[in-house]
Amino acid sequence: MEHYNHKQTDLGISQGLEAISNTCFGTIYWAALSIQRGLLAFQAIVEDTDLGIDIASLNDLFIPGGAKLNFKLKLSKLLTIIWPWAKGTRCLEGAHVTPDQVYFIFLGILAQHEEDFCKNEFQLQNGTIGSIC
Repeated sequence: MEHYNHKQTDLGISQGLEAISNTCFGTIYWAALSIQRGLLAFQAIVEDTDLGIDIASLNDLFIPGGAKLNFKLKLSKLLTIIWPWAKGTRCLEGAHVTPDQVYFIFLGILAQHEEDFCKNEFQLQNGTIGSIC
C-alpha cells in the first residue's frame, strides 16, 4: 500500500484506493473505480524493477499493450453496468427512506440503464443487456 501511495503522489493522482462499502454493488463499484483511477500508479509499481514486485500473469494488465487495453475496456463495461446500482443502494442506506423513494430510485436505475444501453458505448452484447434488464 505504501508503494501505491508514493506512486500516486508522484504521479499527481488525486484520489486513492476506496474503502469497502456496505453493499456488494458498492464494494465492487468503488474498488473497480479505484483501480481505474490508479492504473498509472499500478503501472509504475510493476515497471519499477527495484521494488521486486512480481504479480506473475497479472503484470500484463498494468503495462502498455493489448492486455492493458482489454482490461481497461472490461473495467469500463463493469463500471457502466453496476454504477447505477451502487449509487442507488447508497441512497437507500438512510434511516428515513420511504417506499416511494425506493420506487423512484429503482426507476432512476432503470432509466440510467436504458440510456446507457441505447448508446451502447462499450458495445455490450444483446445477451448481456437482456440478462441485466
